[in-house]
Amino acid sequence: AAHDVAGALVRRAEELGRSAAEMSREERAAVDERLADLPDEIWNAERALEHRAASGGSARDRVREQLAAARGTLEAG
Repeated sequence: AAHDVAGALVRRAEELGRSAAEMSREERAAVDERLADLPDEIWNAERALEHRAASGGSARDRVREQLAAARGTLEAG
């Protein structure tokens, strides 16, 4: 269900030569009407990454922490 909708959205975005974020709300709704109800900011990959701020997550600060820890391990080795 959700996987099928995501696949259809990616397929349509590729046909249009744009990303899902660049599609209009109407274009996304044409793929599946439930996509029209989603807030526009969820289509922003940068914002999505920054919301993953848990330890080990993909937010910039967490990645910096992981890199610092890895460098420390390599330097100590």
